[in-house]
Amino acid sequence: MPYTRLQRHTELRRKSGIARKKKARAHAQTVSLQTTHYKKFCDICFEFFIRERDRWTDTLDGRRFAQGDYEHYHAAHYIPRQALYTRYDPMNCHGQSSGHNWAASPKASPIVRHRFMNLYRAWMVKTYGEPAVAELEQRGNQTGQFTIPMWMDAAKENYTRAHQINARAFSKRLASVYHTGHEQGILEQIFNKIGVEPDGLTRE
Repeated sequence: MPYTRLQRHTELRRKSGIARKKKARAHAQTVSLQTTHYKKFCDICFEFFIRERDRWTDTLDGRRFAQGDYEHYHAAHYIPRQALYTRYDPMNCHGQSSGHNWAASPKASPIVRHRFMNLYRAWMVKTYGEPAVAELEQRGNQTGQFTIPMWMDAAKENYTRAHQINARAFSKRLASVYHTGHEQGILEQIFNKIGVEPDGLTRE
């Protein structure tokens, strides 16, 4: 059955889009990976792992969230994310509502933040014990930047955590974040650098 003019136009646009995406992906594979590329990848992997580990439940008040509700359910750090040496420590991050995560941020008033962090620390001590929390806080005071090899190690470790806890949902999460041809090229470069073989990305 011959194509109508609209069908031909639609098919040409589809093929053109595929070609552009392939070209962007190929170009991205020539880009030199920087700290920002690894940091974004590590954050996505780690925060996915935290949400899955805590079963989409606020660890402070027990509220449940729908799986995939990234807007309202956050991976909330006890020691701020700026502290690299505790940024990807599972003990330093827990599933919480967006409201709780906001209360710990600089956007909250000093009074609100102080009260919330006291609550968070009390929960941490009850869960892990005072010595473990004190040791975590000490590591949080470490300064210095990660080298590229350190970022590569962090990327592999966080990818492995996320993949092992829920491979299919993790594949969908990566596909939703790295959806353009350029982004997919960057992702493929990261996979090659850290020596992993992804199962394939899916949106289904």
